[in-house]
Amino acid sequence: MNIFGRSGFENILDELDWHIDEEGFIQDSNDEEVKCSICGVPLKKDTLSAFFGEEVNVVCDNIECILRAREKLKPEDGGEE
Repeated sequence: MNIFGRSGFENILDELDWHIDEEGFIQDSNDEEVKCSICGVPLKKDTLSAFFGEEVNVVCDNIECILRAREKLKPEDGGEE
């Protein structure tokens, strides 16, 4: 899990070829809205909270979504990653 500060935000978007539209929504390289991988809400620059796992799974700033995404990453044997 990577939780990041706002200072590194633009660098991460650039690496992913994502951008922010005029209304503040994050869009991917196909100009489609990026959504929380847990609840499906479209993400804005102020609501994107964390990236999880090897793939680009992003979650909003809702603590329930963050915790659920974190649970999905735990190894099935119950050990720490």
